Amino acid sequence: MRAKILEFIIFFCVLSILVLIFNFCQKSSKICSLGYTGESCQTQVTPSKIKIDYIKIDSFPTFINGHTWDVSDGPDLFISIYKDSLLIYQSLVNNNATNTRDYYFYPNPVIEIKDMSANYTVKLFDDDIDFDHDLMGDLSHKYSSTGGFPTSISSTKNGVKIVMNFTYSW
Repeated sequence: MRAKILEFIIFFCVLSILVLIFNFCQKSSKICSLGYTGESCQTQVTPSKIKIDYIKIDSFPTFINGHTWDVSDGPDLFISIYKDSLLIYQSLVNNNATNTRDYYFYPNPVIEIKDMSANYTVKLFDDDIDFDHDLMGDLSHKYSSTGGFPTSISSTKNGVKIVMNFTYSW
């Protein structure tokens, strides 16, 4: 009888250990998508940096307040990028732009967002040599710890569509 009890105790102990190992493996074998962690992979991991790959001007109106942007031709497009209110990048000018095509701006040097609490704003201007530059549109982005990891964001205001594309690193 003692042998049977001892055999049962050993069997029960081995079974308990196997159940513990199985449960541990089930929990620890969960592989989360890049940028997420936790038992159910719902906790967003803050990236170490976000690279602005490019800014695309998708559309803009031909006229502003009933007049063309420039006296005799299309607007002379350029962008400025701000970290909060600090200018960190200004592109070259695309002269005499037409609204029948897209315009791409690739920041050089590359802009890497490392301060996740800062607000980054892209402003699109028409370069006017003799006058103040006309602000055509803008797009702001601030990292959100609950917003996922969009590879692009866009804004359309008054017929101006600006798209900003990102790459994340952890």
